Amino acid sequence: MEEKKDKIKLLDYAPYLGSLIIFLGVCRLSVFYGSFNVNIVPFLEFSEILTSFLDLLVLFIVMAIYSIIQNFMMETKSSQETQQTRVQKLYEQTSFLKRLKFYFYVFSEMFFFVLIISVVFFVFKHFFNTEFTNKDYIRFLTLYLLLVGYLMLQYEIQIKHHFHHSSTRQRMVTSASMYLLLMVSIVWLFATYQADRIKVYKSTKGMTLLFTDAPNFVSTENDYYIGKTQKYVFVYHEKTKTTDVIPVERVKQMIFKTNKD
Repeated sequence: MEEKKDKIKLLDYAPYLGSLIIFLGVCRLSVFYGSFNVNIVPFLEFSEILTSFLDLLVLFIVMAIYSIIQNFMMETKSSQETQQTRVQKLYEQTSFLKRLKFYFYVFSEMFFFVLIISVVFFVFKHFFNTEFTNKDYIRFLTLYLLLVGYLMLQYEIQIKHHFHHSSTRQRMVTSASMYLLLMVSIVWLFATYQADRIKVYKSTKGMTLLFTDAPNFVSTENDYYIGKTQKYVFVYHEKTKTTDVIPVERVKQMIFKTNKD
């Protein structure tokens, strides 16, 4: 009966999913356009907030599927016993430094995975002309450390819940808050990555705006197109660090160029 109540409580949080997507969509757009000194919120329409989050939504769906598969695998008797043994060992360790040794053991597979990714990165960087830079590599490591930190903090919170006999609701609220913090961090990393694609690599260089009432505009290394909403187009001027907000009605045509430099 208790499990059924817990499931009903989980379903009660389902209506907040739409609000979560809107919040994360606004966060992503605010961070991206904030890199170009633009407060994007007044220029947004409700529908484009939702669509702007679709590609990241795929990422979170993949993460959710991975979690479901992982939980399914942990439902076997041997996996449950292993998990219970790990948690019991954590409960027995009163020193955080001793628990760090446990975390290193638990996350050793992840450390090995990052080592392989690092080797692959340097091989590709050395033999192929890729746009994946050291800054991108640091961003990847930041994401990895963020995930490890998230998992460690989850274990630490689980210990606190155990000793304080927290209610199911308290555990759910804490877990939801932690997951929200993780998602906001991932959104921030992704938005800054997209901004760097434009700022550093000038990915919109050569893009042309044909106006109805003014000379055409062609993106250069210093003055370039950064994005658009349903009603506005944004052009950034790097030397003056200013952004032109142009109504879409003035734009007759947009011509994009693929840069393979």
